[in-house]
Amino acid sequence: MTVTTVLKDESRFFNREWSWLRFNERVLEEAEDESNPLLERLKFVSIFCSNLDEFFMVRVAGLHRQVDAKIRSSGIDSRPPREQIDGIHQQVHELVQRQERVLQQIFSELRGQGIAVMGMEELDGGERAYAERYYEELIYPVLTPMIVGPKHPFPKLQNLTLYLVLQLRDRRKGRRVRRGDEGSSSHRIGFVALPKVLPRFLRVGAGDRCGLVPLESILVIKMAQLFAGYDVLSVNAVRVTRDADIALDEEATDDMRRAMAKKLLGRRHGAAVRIEHGSRLASRVQQTLHKELEGAPRFPHEGLMQPVDLMQIYASVDRPGLKDQPVESVNLRRDHADSIFDWMRRSPRLVHHPYHTFDPVAELVTEAARDPKVLAIKQTLYRTSGNSPVIRALTTAAEAGKSVTVVVELRARFDEERNIEWAERLEKAGAHVVYGLVGFKTHSKALLVVRRDPDGIRRYIHLGTGNYNDATARIYTDMGLFTVEELVGEDVSALFNVITGATQPPPWNKVEMSPTGLRGKFLQLIRLEIAKSARRSPGHIIAKMNSLVDREVIDALYEASRAGVRVDLIVRGTCCLRPGVPGLSENICVRSIVGRYLEHTRAFWFKGGGQEELYLSSADWMSRNLDRRIELMFPIEDPTHRAYVKAVLDLQLADTVKARELLQDGRYKRVEGRHRVDSQAETHRFTAASQAEAKPSIPERFIPLASSARSRHEV
Repeated sequence: MTVTTVLKDESRFFNREWSWLRFNERVLEEAEDESNPLLERLKFVSIFCSNLDEFFMVRVAGLHRQVDAKIRSSGIDSRPPREQIDGIHQQVHELVQRQERVLQQIFSELRGQGIAVMGMEELDGGERAYAERYYEELIYPVLTPMIVGPKHPFPKLQNLTLYLVLQLRDRRKGRRVRRGDEGSSSHRIGFVALPKVLPRFLRVGAGDRCGLVPLESILVIKMAQLFAGYDVLSVNAVRVTRDADIALDEEATDDMRRAMAKKLLGRRHGAAVRIEHGSRLASRVQQTLHKELEGAPRFPHEGLMQPVDLMQIYASVDRPGLKDQPVESVNLRRDHADSIFDWMRRSPRLVHHPYHTFDPVAELVTEAARDPKVLAIKQTLYRTSGNSPVIRALTTAAEAGKSVTVVVELRARFDEERNIEWAERLEKAGAHVVYGLVGFKTHSKALLVVRRDPDGIRRYIHLGTGNYNDATARIYTDMGLFTVEELVGEDVSALFNVITGATQPPPWNKVEMSPTGLRGKFLQLIRLEIAKSARRSPGHIIAKMNSLVDREVIDALYEASRAGVRVDLIVRGTCCLRPGVPGLSENICVRSIVGRYLEHTRAFWFKGGGQEELYLSSADWMSRNLDRRIELMFPIEDPTHRAYVKAVLDLQLADTVKARELLQDGRYKRVEGRHRVDSQAETHRFTAASQAEAKPSIPERFIPLASSARSRHEV
């Protein structure tokens, strides 16, 4: 009997939700890290809070639904949903307290730099007059004060909307209310929502002095005026997080886009899963919220509510010394004398965003749209930017009469509305818009251009690990491959035929696709590594991804570890694999890098006893990616490209600045060493050097560091 069968699930696997909270803790640590510039630390506070919002809307809401359905255990570790929720609440309370402490520290240090988040009471006469004029001219016209009473039921507080909640006393009742007489009919509760159409912070001051006044600070002094006829007994902030899941019966839906648009209307009013409020919220108001929001758990705050809005300060305050120094990305298309089609025909090209610009990707679609030799364009779209050059080019191509097929994923969570807008725009232009296969999200990243060249019809292909989004390509690390290889072209053509429902998946030449074969391919590669592993020449797997959750893959990695295979995992977010357990996973090391850029690349390197295989993919090792999504994995075969990808992985394993190592008990510790290695900064340097020398390789001084990191020694 193996160790795997003896250990219980809760011993073999980390809880998925708790592991994710560990990831968000690492984001918070970047805000706490005093070596980061002040405004960058403020940005990480905003990201931490935004992550929590989505976590509650999706993951915690799902656990509450499981409790309601009386499900006794769930998740890879088979824990009761209620136990998971209780653990989440405990950890979130602790994390939020840390977030509030570090935010106060950042605010204090920003004041020393002349940037102050301040209340109305701190403004001088001129600044206060300006703020009051701003209220009268811009804030007041868009406010909607609400009072709960016999003729006005409790309002449906919208999801992730910051409200001021007031305890009021009606003067018209003509009676004074003694302490303890809070049930009197003269008492009312009022609400006013902070307007989302205006910036959260009003900027005041001149020269080196930058004052930032939260809107609620302006509103508070106007409550008596806004609720005329009432005494304002207390004012506090409140915010509700609601279940944002969208369940759609695709087989019963004739018009996918219209059905999704209708479902989106209900997202603002799903069941409440979290109530955030100021710590001094009146007891009567607390009782009312508890009743009306069906006992949703409360999370009191001491400081600024809704810190996600701090990103507005980061974006609007231009103080270079308080931000990361800008870094110029390399544009592989430096010489535009020839067309992008000539450029692609000369050799395959590998791009690594944001170290390389997104320009060649956008140029491929843009040139294809206006090139008379282009016959067809096919592309998958999962997430795009608000002013996407890709969408503009596809629209232009369709309007010009080219055959344009776009697979738009309407279920890309929290991008549904934008994708509906793009789908309508593309259809009006004449594009053929499809929404993928029933029951499967299309998460693959593929672009196919069919062109009539002098020597015949040729397919121009781009495959990637990330979205066709020019905005996120500046802050997410992703890799993409440009190629005209015929076998890859056949595979990508077949992919689009499968998605549009025309054919069954064929035998693939180069790529592998989920849900039909990707899981099997990964398991085959792991088992092949086991088979080729020997004591004198142990196997070695290096895999980089966003999340590792799939039970079957984790068990295969455990088997590899017991067989002596070295397994180095670079997992940015959730990791349910428990490393370092004797007899189970002592040969597995897990690292996470949280830094300037969001690590989004999925790369898989199997040493294969000298017969290396290297792949990029759109898929994480999660059940949803392997079983319920259309994903692609494609090989990296060009020697120069292979050297580059391997160098990136080596550098990440050598990181001693932004890397953390996962311990057996689920905690993460920072990786330390004699040499300071920031893998993202070094990747910028050697990417630029590789472009100049056309010979990408890891800098020589880091080779021994990477080697020792892979063998799990201190670097």
